[in-house]
Amino acid sequence: MRKETPSSIEADPPLHPAQAAELANAREAFELNKTDELWKEFGYCAGKQKEFMKNSIAATAMCDVCLVKVECLEFAIENNQNFYIWGGKTPSERKRLIKRRNQAPKK
Repeated sequence: MRKETPSSIEADPPLHPAQAAELANAREAFELNKTDELWKEFGYCAGKQKEFMKNSIAATAMCDVCLVKVECLEFAIENNQNFYIWGGKTPSERKRLIKRRNQAPKK
């Protein structure tokens, strides 16, 4: 089993140029319409959560190209979500991320 390093946890897969352009356009539209909870409607998993609850590989793959991945991850961290994939991270990955954040020097 491959041991995950912080860089392997944080890295996003490379996108095809057309996919990157679509993601940039969607992100811009999202930012123009953003409210506290509106981000949830933009998630690729919106309305499909039950399909992916027990399949972390499929859920993580969906998160990899989701335009609200960052907002989703922050929501999970801020609201102590201890189950399922949020923002492309498993509960154990989120715990490690929180630990690293807490250990980082304050700016």
